[in-house]
Amino acid sequence: MMTHFPYPYEDELLYSVISRYGIRSGNTSHKAILADVFGSENFTACLELQPGIRRIVQNLPLGSTITEEQLLFRNTMFLFYTAFRDEEQAQSIRNEMLGDHGRDIHNAIGLMSSTVKPHFYFLYCPLCNESDLKTLGEMYWRRLFQIPGVKICVKHGVWLNQSLVPIRGTTKYAFTAPTLTNCPDDKVQKVTEKALLNHYRYIINDIEKLLNTKYPHRPQEWFYLVYKHHLMKKGYATERGRVDQKRLKKDFVDFYGEELLNILQSSVKGESNWLRLIFQKHRKGFHPIRHLLVIHFLGLTLEDVFYAQEYPLNNDHEIKANRPKRKIMKKTMTKEYKEQARNERREAWLQMRKQYPNLSRLQLRKLNPKVYAWLYLYDREFLMENMPEKMTSKAKTLRHDWEKRDKETLEQVRIAVQQMMDEEGKPKRITKKRIQELIGKQCLMSKHLKKMPLTKEYLDQVIEDSEKFKKRRIEWAIHELKREKEPITLNRIKAKSGVSKVEQVLNDNREFKNYFYRIDL
Repeated sequence: MMTHFPYPYEDELLYSVISRYGIRSGNTSHKAILADVFGSENFTACLELQPGIRRIVQNLPLGSTITEEQLLFRNTMFLFYTAFRDEEQAQSIRNEMLGDHGRDIHNAIGLMSSTVKPHFYFLYCPLCNESDLKTLGEMYWRRLFQIPGVKICVKHGVWLNQSLVPIRGTTKYAFTAPTLTNCPDDKVQKVTEKALLNHYRYIINDIEKLLNTKYPHRPQEWFYLVYKHHLMKKGYATERGRVDQKRLKKDFVDFYGEELLNILQSSVKGESNWLRLIFQKHRKGFHPIRHLLVIHFLGLTLEDVFYAQEYPLNNDHEIKANRPKRKIMKKTMTKEYKEQARNERREAWLQMRKQYPNLSRLQLRKLNPKVYAWLYLYDREFLMENMPEKMTSKAKTLRHDWEKRDKETLEQVRIAVQQMMDEEGKPKRITKKRIQELIGKQCLMSKHLKKMPLTKEYLDQVIEDSEKFKKRRIEWAIHELKREKEPITLNRIKAKSGVSKVEQVLNDNREFKNYFYRIDL
C-alpha cells in the first residue's frame, strides 16, 4: 500500500498523476514505481486507457477519497472513446481497464486501425504551463491536449507546442512527468485566423463534453438514423434516404475549410472517404472526432443526438413499410399525415431558399425534385408564393470566341504539361484527365477540341500512350542511375523504372544507347 498519492488536477491524465507520484516517492526505478502503484511490475504505461485501475485504488493510502469511477471517468479517455460505442462494447473496455490485462483495449476502440492517428509526442500549452508553475508549483499533462487532432489551446488562442516526451516511449514501463527540460519551448504562437479558431472552439467544447459527460450508449445504427433524418430535413437526402454526396461534400468542405479538416486528420478527398461512409449503414465504428464534425455541420448538439426520441427507434424496413405509395397517395392520405407532410416539405423548401438564395426556379427544382413535386401537387399556392423571381430571358445565346479561347487554353495546357514534366520523383503519365485537373476546368472534351485546332494538335503530340510512357520512364531511370553513379544494367533499369519488358523498348528505340555504358541485351 502506498503511503501517499497525488490528488489529480483538473483534466489531468492518470499517466500524469502516476508520473508525479514517481517524482514524490523518490524512486528512480520504473519497476519500483509500478510495484508501488499497482502492486505488481507487470503493467505498462498507457496514455489513453490505462489498465489496472482497481489495483491502484486498492493500493491507495488509508483515508483516500479517490474512487475507481473518478480515475476512469475524469483521468482517462474512457468516456471519449466509448461515447459512440454500444453498451456491450463500453462495458467490455471498462472491465479491461479495471482489470489487470487490457490487452485488447486499443483494438476495441479501433485506435490501431484508425486513420486518425495519435500524436507522436505529448503536447502542451506554454501559457498553461506557466500558469501551473505559478499556482501549483509543477506542471502536468492535460487529457484534452493529447486527443488526436487537438493542436490549439482555445483558452489562450495559441498553438500547442511539442514536448520531448514520446507517447509510445522506448521504455514502456516509464511514466514521465512534464518538466522545463522536456518542455523547453516557451514560444507562444497565436492563432491568427478567427474563422478557424471559432470552428475549432465548437469542436473542442464538444471534445471536453465527451471527456467529462456519461452519455447513454447507443447502437451504431442509432447514429446512422439520426444523421439520415437531419440530412433529409436539410435537403441533402431524399425521402428514400438517397444522399446527394457531391453537394454534401462540397458544403462540408466549405463549412470547415481544408485547413481545419487536415488539422483534425479528417480530409474528405477521394471517392471512398469517411464522410460518404458515415452516412451509410454503419458496419464499423468511426473516430469520435469525425462524429463531432458531422454533428456540428448538421447544426446539432450532443444532447440532440444521444437523447433523440422520434426517429432512431424505427429501422429502415419499418420506415419503408409506413411510407405511403405515390400512386395511391391522394386516396389514402389522412388529414393528420397530410398536415405533417406539408409542414416537413415547407420547411425543407424554405431551408433551400435560405441556403441558396441566388438559385433560379429550375435549379431549386433540380436540387430536390421530390419536395418540389409534392408541393406542386398538394400545396401549390405556398410553392408559388415562395418561388424566386422569374429570370429575364436572354436575347440571344452566349457565343464564345473560339479562336481566342483556343490560344488561351493552349497556353494553360503547355504550363500544365511543363509542370508535370518538372515533377520530382518517378514520372507520372501525361493524360488529358491529369491536364484538366491541373487547369481546374473541363475544357478538353472532344466537342470543344473540334473548335480548338491549336490545342488539339499540341495534345496529340504530348499525350502519352502506354509505349510512350514506358519509354519516358526508362529514360528517367537511366538518367537517375547515371546521376547516382550506379552501374547501368538491365536489372537496375527494370527496378528503377518499374517497366518489366525493358529489352523490347530498348530494341525499338536505339537512341537509348547514348545514355548507358553497357547493357547485356
